[in-house]
Order: sequence, then structure tokens, then C-alpha cells
Amino acid sequence: MQEQWKPQMEEIRAWAFESDSPWPGQDFDLSVAELHFADLIIELSCDASCPKKDFFLSCAYIIVGDAVMTEYETRSKAGVEQFLQQIKATNNERLLTLYKLGTKLVATPSSFDYDFWCGEGCLAQYKVS
Repeated sequence: MQEQWKPQMEEIRAWAFESDSPWPGQDFDLSVAELHFADLIIELSCDASCPKKDFFLSCAYIIVGDAVMTEYETRSKAGVEQFLQQIKATNNERLLTLYKLGTKLVATPSSFDYDFWCGEGCLAQYKVS
């Protein structure tokens, strides 16, 4: 990647499918977890052939969680609600879980848990024992 904080969609997509590619840098997930990458995040988190699909699912959780945590200073509430509607339309089981949890979080911001929404705690619910 030419610039970690300004990745291009094509660079992100290429990185997503290189299973042995290194992490581009600290907080790379924060540079990807932006609404202007919403379509790509949704697509890649649903793609069973994407080796980094969990990374993109985590980015989707960060979008919602960070917005609520900052009281919508980082992303607008309308933008987050639109993102959740896009997620609902996928009919992807993992994203539908995010939709349900995300709509509850937006309605009840006091339930925010940093480790779950902005860490990798959200991924634990998808792990198979």
C-alpha cells in the first residue's frame, strides 16, 4: 500500500485476497473502517473465498461502534443507519447479527462495550469451538 492512512479501494481488495500479506501498519483497520468503503467492506466480509473476511467484518463493527462511542462525531447517525440497512439487505448470517446488534446499540448507546465493538470481541461470537 502506498499510504496506510489513504488506502485505495484496489489496494484494499488486492491485500484482502493475499492470505500471506503482512498487516499494512498500526491502526490499518481504522483507515479502512470508513463509510466510503461500506460497499467493499460488506462485499468482502460476505465473500467466503476472502482470506481476510473477518478483518472486514471487524471493520463493519468498528464503523457502528465508533460512531456511537463518539456520539456521531466520526460518522453521522444517518450514515450509520444507512450502512445498517445495506447490511440487512445482504441476508448474510454474520452481517445480520451485526444488523441486530447495531440497531440495538444505536437505540441504546449506553450499552456500548469498547472491546466488543472496536476491538476484536465481536469476532468471538462467530468462532466455532
